[in-house]
Amino acid sequence: MKQLVFATENPGKLAEIRKFASHFDIEILSPSQAGFAPVSVDETGTTYEENARLKVEAYLSQDIAKDYIICGDDSGIEIDALGGEPGLHTRRWLGYSMSDDEIVGYALGRMHGIDNRIATFKSTIAYSKHAGVVEFVTGEMKATIATVPLDDAPKQEGFPFRRLLIVDGEPSIALWRFDELSPSERPGRYSHREAAFATLFEKI
Repeated sequence: MKQLVFATENPGKLAEIRKFASHFDIEILSPSQAGFAPVSVDETGTTYEENARLKVEAYLSQDIAKDYIICGDDSGIEIDALGGEPGLHTRRWLGYSMSDDEIVGYALGRMHGIDNRIATFKSTIAYSKHAGVVEFVTGEMKATIATVPLDDAPKQEGFPFRRLLIVDGEPSIALWRFDELSPSERPGRYSHREAAFATLFEKI
């Protein structure tokens, strides 16, 4: 089984990608599991690519980097009618760290009375094979913003848009329900992060 180091210690992200990677016979390790020393990464980039690169490069100076494929991701949601806002600045949309409820309320307020409710989730993954050059893959997913929060959507801290979005496709489905389905239960339909990782898995 091929191993991949995902440059995060976030248990939710790791669990999500481990579940997906199991369908490709790939094992996902956190940096600490692989034996990397802890690092702190400031996401100071102005694009998804720059932030994803920062996460990977933070580990490349360690000797064991040559033994692994290391990847890091950055993602965001871009709303057509708002000129691509909030993009990679979702949490700091108003210039400070917003709560999930603030993000939901602000998004609905900005979208009030707007018919075009198309939004695109985008994800970029930077990766380096055995401390080599950093390369990139991307993925995206189209969705529609509901006019009010979805009544049956459970709150999940850190994922405010799960309460607002309906994933496009046949059939359309609430984002929170989509996330709970396994890839085999929605064949051919990936989230933005899954789409990027599926491309990465093919490349490695």
